[in-house]
Amino acid sequence: MRELVFLGMDNLFVVFFNLWFVLLFSIAGYGILLKTNKLEKKHETWFKKYFFCCVCGFILYAIVLSVLSKMFISQDFETAFSKSPQHIDFEFENKKTTVHEDTEIKRLKNIFDTAKSVSAHHSHPTDTIIFRVDGCSSSFILGKDSQNKSEFWLKVKNPEYGQGEFVLNHFRSIELEDWLNKL
Repeated sequence: MRELVFLGMDNLFVVFFNLWFVLLFSIAGYGILLKTNKLEKKHETWFKKYFFCCVCGFILYAIVLSVLSKMFISQDFETAFSKSPQHIDFEFENKKTTVHEDTEIKRLKNIFDTAKSVSAHHSHPTDTIIFRVDGCSSSFILGKDSQNKSEFWLKVKNPEYGQGEFVLNHFRSIELEDWLNKL
C-alpha cells in the first residue's frame, strides 16, 4: 500500500498514472452531468462542465493522496520508536554520535509526543540534525526554526517515499533544545 501512496512525481509513468486517474474521474463526472441534462448540447456548456469535472477530479485526488500520505508517514515515525530501539544514530555538523541509553531514548520519544505544534509561518529549518532509529529504514531530519527560538521542524526521508523530505511536525519545545545541547 505504501508504494501506491508515495509514488512521487519522480518518473514519467507516475505522471501519466496521475493524469489518467483525473481523466477517468472527469469523464465519469461528465457522463453523470450529461445524463442529468440531456437537453443541452451546446459546445460551450460541454467544455465548461468537462473542465469543472477535471478540476474536481484533480482536487479530490490531491486531497486523498495528501491525507493518506500524512497518515502513513506519521505511522512510520510511531513505528520507529514503538519497537524499543537499541540505539539512535545522530549526524550534525560533520559529527556523529550514538545514544544507547534506554532512558534517553524514551525521554526523546516523550519530548516528541508532548511537543506543542505551532501554526505555519514563513520560516524554514536550519542547523539540521539527521537521526536514524535502530530497526527503521527512514531517516529523520530535525531542524531548528530559522525565526523562532525553541521551535523545530521534524521531517522524514525514506527512499520508499520518493526523493523528497516530508514534514511530520513543526513544534515548540524548550525541553528538546536542552536535550540536544547534551549531545
